Amino acid sequence: MTSLFEAGMRSSNVGASVSSSSMLSPYDLRTCSTNDETKKSSCNNVLVVRSFCKTTKLDKDGPADQGYASPDDRFNDDRPTVEYAKLMPHGFGGMRHEQILQLCVEGSYSARKEAMTRNVMAKDSIGYEEAAKVVTKIIEDNRKGMWSAYLPYHFGMGISLFGAGISFPMIFDLNTVQAFNDRFVTAELPDLKDLETFLEVGSCSWSWMEPIIGQISFVLLALQFARNQALNLGVKPYGNWVTKNRADRLVAMYPQYDEIFIRWISEAASLHGPRAMK
Repeated sequence: MTSLFEAGMRSSNVGASVSSSSMLSPYDLRTCSTNDETKKSSCNNVLVVRSFCKTTKLDKDGPADQGYASPDDRFNDDRPTVEYAKLMPHGFGGMRHEQILQLCVEGSYSARKEAMTRNVMAKDSIGYEEAAKVVTKIIEDNRKGMWSAYLPYHFGMGISLFGAGISFPMIFDLNTVQAFNDRFVTAELPDLKDLETFLEVGSCSWSWMEPIIGQISFVLLALQFARNQALNLGVKPYGNWVTKNRADRLVAMYPQYDEIFIRWISEAASLHGPRAMK
């Protein structure tokens, strides 16, 4: 198979040679190094690489060979220059499409919001500020009518916090221990002289509190194990189901925009309140 460099040597138009060959990626062009035997001989001709890099500008950040095959004046002693630092985008709005999409794939909520804004601009032919207002409305609609789906989480959180808080007086407070014993246990308590400290009270109450706490802990452990096995089988938990249904509903509400961006911004939003920018 003909390599990029062999094709470039036979042609005066290096750019045409590149378009006719897919042997090397832009990274291969910049490093001019490879362990692949089919490319090894090609990498000996650095002149062709530099000729290609000088005539073909792969991105706006500089020629393809900068920092790899030739000195890079954007850096000085492995530090960026002031001029180059001033060119860095100050926010997601100043990034290129491919940078935004990369961050979207990585799960950045702010990047997905920016991608949604640009999609609205393209579809509705409106400016950035107007598109941002539309995206704000989309985010608000994403949370409408979902309070009932969030109830299990609020209920579980409330029960766990209540149980954690009530466990202390149930074990260490004498009055609470005596009241619980009189109503639910009816065990014979030690003399009051043996219940003078909270540790003595805890030693007494632990005889019936240990089975309760131990059983609850085992149930939670078993449920956690069952959840992990469900994930291994590809069965998504309740939260994934809620997120998917919410995204499906939002896609149906805004069919004029690309589905992928609608789903991205819906799935990235948290279930509780507006998602913090990150």
